[in-house]
Amino acid sequence: MTAKVDGAGRLREILDAFIEVKCLVGRNIEAAASATGLGRTRFLIAMDVIEHPATTLSELCARTGLKKSAASRLVDLMVGEALLTRGRPGDDRRSLSLDAGPALDRDAFCSESALKAIFPGWGLVAGKDRQLASIVGALRSLAAMSRGEGGEAGGKSDRRTAR
Repeated sequence: MTAKVDGAGRLREILDAFIEVKCLVGRNIEAAASATGLGRTRFLIAMDVIEHPATTLSELCARTGLKKSAASRLVDLMVGEALLTRGRPGDDRRSLSLDAGPALDRDAFCSESALKAIFPGWGLVAGKDRQLASIVGALRSLAAMSRGEGGEAGGKSDRRTAR
C-alpha cells in the first residue's frame, strides 16, 4: 500500500532532488570549466553566447542570472582575450551584441565530449534524446511554476528560448 504524500512531503522531495542535481551538475561544470581554463562563470558565459549568438548583455544576464555589472566586467575581459566579439545587430546603433570570438574553442562546449564532461553518464543512457526532452520539459515547467505561471509541460515555450 502506498502512503499518500502531502504538500510538505512533495516539497521536500522536489527540494532534495533539486539540491542533489544542483550539487552534482555544479561540480561537473566546475571540472569542465577548469579543463577549459576559463573558470566557472566565464565558462557559463561562453556556453551561453555559443548557444545564443548575437545576444545582448541583458539577454545573457536574464538567462544566466548574472548581475549586469559582473557580467559586463567578465565580457570586457573575454573580448580582450578574443574569446568573445562585440558587434552591432542590424541597424540598431544603441545596442551591442555578443558572439563567440576566434580564440574560443567551440568544440570544448558543443561536442558530445562536452556533454559527457558535465553529465558523465550521458553515453550510458538509452533513448537519451527522448529522456532529455522530457527532463528539459519538466525543468521548464518547474521554472514556470516558480515564476507563478502555472507550468504545464509541453505548453507555451519559455521566453528565454525564443531565439
